[in-house]
Amino acid sequence: VDSSPLAIISDVTYSSVWISDSSLNFITPPAVETPLSMIVSILGSMGAGTGLFDWDAPNVTGVLQTGPRSPLGGDTMVLLGEFGSMRSVSFRVGSTPCAESTWTSHTSFNCTLPRGTGGGHAVSFRLLSRTGPVNYSLPFLFSYDRPVVTSLAPANAPAAGSVNITLLGRNFGASCSAPEGCSRSAAVGDSACAPASWTSDSSLVCLVGPG
Repeated sequence: VDSSPLAIISDVTYSSVWISDSSLNFITPPAVETPLSMIVSILGSMGAGTGLFDWDAPNVTGVLQTGPRSPLGGDTMVLLGEFGSMRSVSFRVGSTPCAESTWTSHTSFNCTLPRGTGGGHAVSFRLLSRTGPVNYSLPFLFSYDRPVVTSLAPANAPAAGSVNITLLGRNFGASCSAPEGCSRSAAVGDSACAPASWTSDSSLVCLVGPG
């Protein structure tokens, strides 16, 4: 009986221990996002199996976001938990994938934030299992920094209204090319601007009514 069969997983060979005609023991390789398939070689004879094994999902215990959360994206959100060597987890903020999901240690992952606005976005990740992709929602909500208005130009206008004013500040978000458009609104006192036109992350133009 051959007591040293080999398990070949993703072209990497691992030593295994023969237990019986129907079982082998081997140490699993570092986790990946796909279900495990393997080839077993014993005395030159090979047998293959696909989708035999699923990795446990990472245990995400918290989200660390102490820096800016610009609507333009590019800032970093750190996810804390138990990731082991599972380096190909794909995180999402709301329905948008992180611009980059990066394994940094067995206990942390970095998400490079995508563009977005507003708050209450669910944080989730995806793994592939033997039956297909599985999405895991986390009990954490993410919010982008709120818009801040620092000045208006002009700062006054005739009471009759119908004057375009520019709101200056930050965190107004990125341009939007979605077919349904972007929901941006502004008001001066109790009067809504109609419409509020985005010009940059730091300025909006709106038409004020009588006041």
